[in-house]
Amino acid sequence: MEKLDRKNSYDRKWNMEHLREKYHVEDNVIPNHVADFDYPTPEFIFDQIKERCNFKSLSYFSVDEEFYDAFKFWYKEMKNIEIEKGWINYSYGVFFSMAAILNTKTNIGDSILINTPCYSPFVRVCLLNDRKPIMNKLILKNNKYELDLYQIEKDIIENNIKLFLFCNPLNPTGRLWTLEELNAIASICKKHNVILVSDEVHGDLVSYKEGFNTVLKTNEEYKNNVIVFSSATKAFNIGGMSSSYMISKNIDLLKELWSYQEKIWLGNSNVFGVEVMKAAYTQKGIEWSKEMSVHHNNMFELTKKFVEENDLPLKVLDLHAGFCVSVVVEKHLSELEKYKKEFIKNGLLVRFSNEFYDYDNFWFRIILSTDEKTIKEILERIKKVFKK
Repeated sequence: MEKLDRKNSYDRKWNMEHLREKYHVEDNVIPNHVADFDYPTPEFIFDQIKERCNFKSLSYFSVDEEFYDAFKFWYKEMKNIEIEKGWINYSYGVFFSMAAILNTKTNIGDSILINTPCYSPFVRVCLLNDRKPIMNKLILKNNKYELDLYQIEKDIIENNIKLFLFCNPLNPTGRLWTLEELNAIASICKKHNVILVSDEVHGDLVSYKEGFNTVLKTNEEYKNNVIVFSSATKAFNIGGMSSSYMISKNIDLLKELWSYQEKIWLGNSNVFGVEVMKAAYTQKGIEWSKEMSVHHNNMFELTKKFVEENDLPLKVLDLHAGFCVSVVVEKHLSELEKYKKEFIKNGLLVRFSNEFYDYDNFWFRIILSTDEKTIKEILERIKKVFKK
């Protein structure tokens, strides 16, 4: 993959002024802390925007059938499920959607269940909306994180949980959940009248149908307790578009969320946000997604081989989806802060386990969505840290 030079841009990951000010790094740093692509957004996305701009009006508009058809096509071809137009809501971002459901289905002070490790905005969206995040620890064993179903149900009962913010696939680590696991969670949620909110934004980077299970495929009896929040942003590098969607078979829940969007005056869709999703969820998008998955898998195998051949005190966790691999450090947890500083000294900016609310394990994350040359340089700098 060809790397795009973003150092002189306002892209958050590579803006050197921002990096120096926030992280106190030198100009030789490799920023590997933001989960986006170092290569260009696909050309067919820009083609769609250009085509829309040929119509010389950016006035108020209605979402067309092509938008809904794109979703029906994508979910059938990539996720092996047929969905209906009436199940889909446009939204302004996955975490906007989370804020919306917090404000429609829970009250100030309510407890919200979250698995850890987790992407930090899961916790922040709760705190910023005056809800109490309850951390349910996943169990690291057999080179991947596992659910503790007993503890999930116990936490729900003891904390009177109303909402479960769930990540599928898991971010971090790219852990894919089986349909059996998803049904087990959905069953617990239905039993205790909990809404299961599934963030599935990393699910577009699994190139085979059987690999990824959306919660929409859980048993029909759970349909009123399940909703998907997702976006094309990760798979197509369009995070700056602030466009996403909600999908649920619970039409009443979708209506409530849409009413909330209208209440805060975000009931109208963004013209370019609609267009980029129409462009992404096409046959060209499928080919792009598969190409990305092959490249990321190659970078994953390169990483594993490098760690093994150099006898580093590291263990690479399994990666099943997305492009963010977690690497366990076989050192005492008390040394984590020391190694954070060593990474910075060696010109490498990554995220560590405690930044994902995992305080029991010691690991760091490598973003694989860059060119092979950069991955090799990242690995050489990691080698310097651990071969001192």
